[in-house]
Amino acid sequence: MPPVIYDAIVQKLEVRRGGIKEPLRLPVERDLAKDLNVGRDTIRRALAELERSGAVIRRRGKGTYLQPIRYTPRGSLKGTTVGFIPPWWADSTSAWFTSNVFEGVARWADEHKCRISVLHADRHSHDAQLWMARAAENELAGVIWVHPETEQLPVIEHTACYLPSVVLGRSYLGRGFHHVMPDYNKVVSLIDSHLVSKGHKDYTVIGTGILAAYSQNWLSALERAFERRDAIFDPKQHYLDIKPFAREKLAKLLMEFYEPVHPEVSAYVLTSSSYLLPLIADAEFRAKLEKNLSIVTFDYGIYPVETYWPGHSIAHVACNWPQVGRKAMDVLEQLYLGLDMPEVMFEPVEFKEGSTIHSKA
Repeated sequence: MPPVIYDAIVQKLEVRRGGIKEPLRLPVERDLAKDLNVGRDTIRRALAELERSGAVIRRRGKGTYLQPIRYTPRGSLKGTTVGFIPPWWADSTSAWFTSNVFEGVARWADEHKCRISVLHADRHSHDAQLWMARAAENELAGVIWVHPETEQLPVIEHTACYLPSVVLGRSYLGRGFHHVMPDYNKVVSLIDSHLVSKGHKDYTVIGTGILAAYSQNWLSALERAFERRDAIFDPKQHYLDIKPFAREKLAKLLMEFYEPVHPEVSAYVLTSSSYLLPLIADAEFRAKLEKNLSIVTFDYGIYPVETYWPGHSIAHVACNWPQVGRKAMDVLEQLYLGLDMPEVMFEPVEFKEGSTIHSKA
């Protein structure tokens, strides 16, 4: 096709971006081609070019969305203020998980001479305009959201139209913002390899909200790990969603209801170390852990893994959370400078052996 036609369509859609404040759903290719009086192949190639630059986002089953023009590239973050949004379940910078992430963020800010403003976002709030007013009041140059929930996405998407935005800890791909998180594929691979080496080919993964972004990260990684050893991970059989149940009764749930139906399971994987709290508190469950039940966790929770069971070492995968915080600030500054960045950046993790994994007889 003549380049002038192709470029003209790209330019027309770029101009249209300047007149919108929210993502605009475009007509299907056939109708868009008719509106612009060009062939469908021209439209298809123009949309592909715009998608590569981030001007267009395709959402499976929902359509193609033209994105508003975002923030204007500027200089470094020196002298600016960055918003730090803690997770709703640990919304104080003195909470163990949040304080570790915040340590990396704050040290980066100190080294680069910028300020951090800690703001608290209601997980159920959808008032994007009110949030933007708060961002303006605090003169934010960018925002870091720590483990946000799905309910917060409308606010995050809206904010990302005007301010560089980084989500830390989980991923919501194709929504116009960037992510920094642990390498969950590596997390699961390390756990799977260690459990299999001890004879635990079948184990149960405990999480909450199977459709939540964090759980989906785990499920995808579990499928890959099982595929590498020519096995199939069946979430219906070996992913226990405890969201509907009282957390303090988790030990009884496992011993009285789950294990009788799944006698083959002799190991549990915890997607959050916070689940250790009700398990270790149960004397009968602790006795099983000392004899013939294995458990391994990821160090993402309210308290450090080492504090849950004094005198015992708990097998777990560790993440350098301060480093994740630093990487989030690195990405934020690159976005502020107007540079292209991968949609997701991963941080390495490592396996810490403990006494809570036994060889299966």
